[in-house]
Amino acid sequence: MDERKARLKSKPSLNDAIFLAQYGSDTGDYLDAVAFYRRAEEISNKTRDYSYDIFKATANAIWKDMAVFKQIFPAADAVLNAKRKNDGDIIGLARIMGRLARKKEQTNSIGFYLKAGVEAAQRSRNPNDAENLAVLRADYALYVDHDTSGALEIRKTSLGQGWKKKPEKFYNFAKWCAERKINLGEAEFYARESVRLAADNEFKAKVLFTLAEICHAQGKLDEAISLVDQAIDLDPKQDSFFETLVQYRLESGK
Repeated sequence: MDERKARLKSKPSLNDAIFLAQYGSDTGDYLDAVAFYRRAEEISNKTRDYSYDIFKATANAIWKDMAVFKQIFPAADAVLNAKRKNDGDIIGLARIMGRLARKKEQTNSIGFYLKAGVEAAQRSRNPNDAENLAVLRADYALYVDHDTSGALEIRKTSLGQGWKKKPEKFYNFAKWCAERKINLGEAEFYARESVRLAADNEFKAKVLFTLAEICHAQGKLDEAISLVDQAIDLDPKQDSFFETLVQYRLESGK
């Protein structure tokens, strides 16, 4: 890595810049990744567009508290203003903006990007983007129109007929509510039903973890800790389970 960095200074090459950028992303050095992607654009005389890569690395840096939330806006704007706009990138951008804004409690500032994502998903011919369109429309209703009931209706409709009889579907609904900290009573009901009907340990662990998040959001900390413990017993490979258990135990003082 040191040799590549030295060579990039003395004899700049696009391959070295991209290699170092991707290495930074892979190792969690997200701000280095941003710098190397920008260097790659300079070396290519702006003929290469790495705006979406820069956006993702910036978002990861903010998620890990390496940067402040306001730094996401110029990175996001660069994606939307790219000469060759890519609807898939814009949809991904909008979904990431939603997750990041929820974590940083900045959901009042992302309406413009959600709207761009909705429009891109509407244009898309990819059948997988029907789900993205529904989620983005629901988030727009929730965060821009402040219409929680409307957002819930959009999300439920997107799950299709008979969703209340399918454990994976009503788990998805419970998780969607948990992530947004809305409708927690109904979310808890469906998460518990999904736990009851789960067919394999990996899926059951995932549902138990979501149920723990719902209980935590409702102030039921002891139960949340117990549920994360159960999830770990079923699927001990998930680092996020252990990280959350430590967080909850610190909160409880136990």
